[in-house]
Amino acid sequence: MQSLEIKKINLCQLNPKVGAITENLAKIISAISEAKTKKVDVILFPELCLTGYPPNDILFRKSYQSQIFNAIQRIQELAHDIVVLVGHPFFSNDKIYNSASVIAGGKVILRHDKIMLPNREVFDEKRYFFAGEDVKSFYIKNTKCALVICEDIWHESVNLKIKKLKPELIFCINASPFQIGKLNQRIKIIKNACSIHSANYLYLNLVGGQDSLVFDGSSFAIDSSGKVVAQAKQFHEDKLEINFTSKKMVGA
Repeated sequence: MQSLEIKKINLCQLNPKVGAITENLAKIISAISEAKTKKVDVILFPELCLTGYPPNDILFRKSYQSQIFNAIQRIQELAHDIVVLVGHPFFSNDKIYNSASVIAGGKVILRHDKIMLPNREVFDEKRYFFAGEDVKSFYIKNTKCALVICEDIWHESVNLKIKKLKPELIFCINASPFQIGKLNQRIKIIKNACSIHSANYLYLNLVGGQDSLVFDGSSFAIDSSGKVVAQAKQFHEDKLEINFTSKKMVGA
């Protein structure tokens, strides 16, 4: 009989290459296959992991859009006996969204479109993406979850949307560049969110470099009491495994 509890969660801190969908997909497939052998229930991949960040004007190429669609289809084929959360662009009616899909049972069960699009300093997301409007809850086994992307968590309006849902587990996937003191800021923001929502929080960040941007990884898990229970390496690809026992998180 299949367990109704989430037991293992894997945060896959990858270094995708911008534009290299085939190569990025291969990394994702390899990680999913490895996670299945370890009986992981849920595996996460970072913001825009399929394309790398930032993908910029290549998003406007029709052939590129087809590649992304086909890559999501391939991930769906593998998403049996495991739940996959992956960041990717989503195309609909001549609009592009910075999205994340929850894939289970061979299909997309939920898609979140990033609500707050940064448009300052190194960010130019409003040039490429339309903003999402809402946060939705979903269940993985018997655990109520919510999913957000990067900038979303820094805004009270989004936190109010999450609060209404009352999730037990919140996933946040990111492409957050390194700055001195930024890790402490992230942890402070998530600890505050944990106290607001009384929820466990998983923060997964991209790692690697693209032009003048450096992504430091440093992914982490914070439980509902505000305690950091696990943290991934800085500036290296890493897989952070979390045990989720009786809906409480502990590092593996």
